[in-house]
Amino acid sequence: MTATDRMAEVKLLAPHIFIGMRMLGWDEFRHDKDLTKYVWPATDDCRGLHTVIGSNSAWCSGWACAVCKEAGLATTRSGSASSWQGFGVSCGYTFGAILPIQHKEGGHHVNFFLWWIDEANHIAACLGANQNNMVSIGAYNLSGNKRGHDEVITGPRWWANHAMTKGPYQPDGWKIGTSVGGSTR
Repeated sequence: MTATDRMAEVKLLAPHIFIGMRMLGWDEFRHDKDLTKYVWPATDDCRGLHTVIGSNSAWCSGWACAVCKEAGLATTRSGSASSWQGFGVSCGYTFGAILPIQHKEGGHHVNFFLWWIDEANHIAACLGANQNNMVSIGAYNLSGNKRGHDEVITGPRWWANHAMTKGPYQPDGWKIGTSVGGSTR
């Protein structure tokens, strides 16, 4: 399979990633109005919030719902990152998989797996929102809470009725933009 064929395949099977990439670099301070208008209507429990700024509005799940909805994929319709733990079906670490994460401090986050930076040490590149207050590709140490790092609760998830991508994939030019464990809240 050529690189062009592989890119076409992942665009078809993981459209949410390419929708999310359009917002790469948007931060909650400079883009609050646009993010608020995009994120909260995709949820049932956070609809009507007037900002993504602040500790009471961790917006990673709302953003995940919004990009999936725009891609025509099912969502949890919840602003709660932990709502993704039982979503869909369990899958491996494949491009675009949903990662419901529990931080070592106990908080929750959700983002999408892209590729392994260092598979042996469980360092992954993940696309998500509210990662250092912005939409970014961040590096996450997923080796688990027992080792003092983030843990993917219930494993990576995929849509039960949607064909799955095949393994990790790093498109040309895609770079890491935040530090390890860069979730804001």
